Amino acid sequence: MAIAIDRSAPGTMYIVGRQALGNDRDQQWRIEKRRILDGSLIKDFGNEGVMTYNPGDRSEGAEGVAVSDEFLYVVGDDLSKQQPNGDVGGMQQLLKIKK
Repeated sequence: MAIAIDRSAPGTMYIVGRQALGNDRDQQWRIEKRRILDGSLIKDFGNEGVMTYNPGDRSEGAEGVAVSDEFLYVVGDDLSKQQPNGDVGGMQQLLKIKK
């Protein structure tokens, strides 16, 4: 899990992590936009304040977040991808999301 404060939108933070999908090995990225003051979701982002990303059927999750004036940058893992050497798992991905 990671948190970033949005300096271009006072009182706003983004929280990223992973969300279980019903079994031990399938998880997805979860990205939330929240008010710093009370922690409530800000509903103008994603689906009622939450965006999810599920690139595969294995354990994936967001691990870091950075915010610019226009974009949200989220990095995480995708264990369903094959590495260049042929090993499965452990690939890092970067999502660039328009705020």
